[in-house]
Amino acid sequence: LGCAQLENLSPYIGEKLRIAAGYADALAGIPGITPMPAIPGVDGTYWLYTVLVDAARFGMDSRQLLRQLQEQGIQSRPLWQPLHLSQPHRDCQFLGGGVTDRLYADGLSLPCSVDLSPDDQARVVRAIARAAGQAA
Repeated sequence: LGCAQLENLSPYIGEKLRIAAGYADALAGIPGITPMPAIPGVDGTYWLYTVLVDAARFGMDSRQLLRQLQEQGIQSRPLWQPLHLSQPHRDCQFLGGGVTDRLYADGLSLPCSVDLSPDDQARVVRAIARAAGQAA
């Protein structure tokens, strides 16, 4: 099974790069939405495509946007909860947490499976743009 999947690795990465570039271009002009940055010298594969939602600038927080997208049949998801916020670890000592807390609160992963068509991706972008307009 693993060998069969490896045969598709290059095409899958190509699709992920196409999707990431599409989101980066389309979302760059929406106030309060920060597309995933590219790091110079690093070749990302964009397994997930996550944006940050600045509630003050966008007009709603990431969870409100998640619900707006969900109402339109678009599945998105928050980033994973930081370990120090999980029930078994809430009373444990930890160092830092500010960055992970902010990413968890503001991060929203958008649809990005390799079979996401350009039309489907455009639908996601339109829904985000409409949500920004409704929040304004």
